[in-house]
Amino acid sequence: MLVLGLDTVGQWSSIGLFQQSPLGEIGCRRLPRQDDPLLPALNHLLDVTRVEKRHIELIAVALGPGSFTGLRVGLSLAKGLALGLKRPLVGVPSLPLYARRYTGWQGSVCALVSDRPDRAFVALKESGKILGPTYLLSAQELRQMLEAVAPPVLAVGPASAALRAQMQEIEGVQLAPLELSCGLLVAQAGLELYREKGADDLASVEPLYVTHPVLDSSSSVVMR
Repeated sequence: MLVLGLDTVGQWSSIGLFQQSPLGEIGCRRLPRQDDPLLPALNHLLDVTRVEKRHIELIAVALGPGSFTGLRVGLSLAKGLALGLKRPLVGVPSLPLYARRYTGWQGSVCALVSDRPDRAFVALKESGKILGPTYLLSAQELRQMLEAVAPPVLAVGPASAALRAQMQEIEGVQLAPLELSCGLLVAQAGLELYREKGADDLASVEPLYVTHPVLDSSSSVVMR
C-alpha cells in the first residue's frame, strides 16, 4: 500500500512516501508572512520519486499537539487530498512517533515538541507505553517533571535549543539527536492504524490540543 505521510507539528514540515519500505522524504521550513511551502514540497517529492498523485492509496497526517497554524495547514492539505483522490485518511498522534524510534532504550522516554522557545508539549513513556495525558509545560515545569522521574530518561523530539540546553543540565537525562522530520514515521504509523481500525471520518478528525497543567508541591503533574 502506497502511503503519504504529512508532519506539520513544528516549524519544520516533513512529507514521506512509504510502500513496504521508505520511498522518499522531504522537509521544508515554514516562515512568517510567506507562502506555505508544503504543497510545492509535496509536488517536488512526487517528481523525484516518480510517483503519480493518483497512485497514493492512503493519507496519514500528524494530529499534534504542536503548532496551531502548522497542524491546520497539514490537516487541510490531507483532507483536500483525501477528498480529491477519494482515498482514506488516518490521523496520527505525534508524540508517540518520536518515542518509537527508541524502543530499545532501557529507561523512561520524554517525548516533546516545542510550542514556544520556553515551553513544550510533553508526554512520558515507560515500558513501551505513554503514561497519562500530554501536557503543555514551561521550561521550569519541564525541569521539575524530569527531576522527579527515575533515571535514565531519554528526551526525544523537536525541542527548542533553549529547552535542550536546560535538559542537558539535568542529571540522568540524555538528549536524543534533534528531530526535524517525521513524515515517514507518520506514514508507517498511519498504515498500522489503518489496518487496526480503518480510516478516520473526514468531517470529525481534528488536531489534538492539550490543557496547561500546574505542578503540585510533590512535583507530580496535575491538571487545572
